[in-house]
Amino acid sequence: MDFKARYKTDKDAESEGVWEDIGEGFRVKVARSNNPHHQRVAENLMRPYRRQIANGSLSNDKMTEITVKAMSEALLLDWEGLEIDDKPVPYSRETAHMLLTEYKDFREEVAELAQSIELFRASEIEEAEKNSPRASSGKGSGKTT
Repeated sequence: MDFKARYKTDKDAESEGVWEDIGEGFRVKVARSNNPHHQRVAENLMRPYRRQIANGSLSNDKMTEITVKAMSEALLLDWEGLEIDDKPVPYSRETAHMLLTEYKDFREEVAELAQSIELFRASEIEEAEKNSPRASSGKGSGKTT
């Protein structure tokens, strides 16, 4: 087994995000969970609730609210091709927060992408950049499927 090929990740991509196709022309730019920015955001959001977290009394709704806020600020960084009711929806943190709150399955999909080692594996990113027509046009970066 080539240890580096299996476990080495692109630290810049983990923080800056990589593009991943979701399907039907929709793609998202996602940073890796627990990158330094995500950690700072999550810590700041949880700080007022430390006592409740420590004693297990923080409600699930409040924890979801904190998680969604951290995701919209530090994990879901951009998107392309998103339409709602046949109207294009430009990326904004506010819209990201609303969609992550309202659509549980979308939130779970973004969380899975953010936790995927394959998405941020250095060898995968290098290979995707070589094979991506978008890389040469300056649009997007990272792995596209």
